[in-house]
Amino acid sequence: RLNDVRETVAKANSQKLLSDAKQYGDLNVVSGKVDAADMDELRSIADTICSQLKNGVVILAAALAADKVNLVVKVSTDAVKKGVHAGKIIKVAAQVTGGNGGGRPNMAQAGGKMPGKIPEAFEKAIEILKSQIDN
Repeated sequence: RLNDVRETVAKANSQKLLSDAKQYGDLNVVSGKVDAADMDELRSIADTICSQLKNGVVILAAALAADKVNLVVKVSTDAVKKGVHAGKIIKVAAQVTGGNGGGRPNMAQAGGKMPGKIPEAFEKAIEILKSQIDN
């Protein structure tokens, strides 16, 4: 039952984030803070959103406690072909939150220690993303 409720909430969050998607060049970018119990749930939300984006990038964060942040970046195949690299984006975003992480061009995850820095982490992530598509 709890999983059903969580799934319904996750879908509602996904729709809200999708409606707030921004455009950078021809990329559709969704970023935001979500309620996720753990990294698996965060990845699942990112997968759901990314599957609905053509040529897109999803950057999500979840504050798990006063001193724990999970971050995930998911990049569509089209965006990877344009030079977007999730691992490079997440590395910088994670450093902002006092953490570390990395990953492949299409998917990366990280952990951090400062949930209060999440908005700043999103700003940095978008800066890196823009620099990747400007080349």
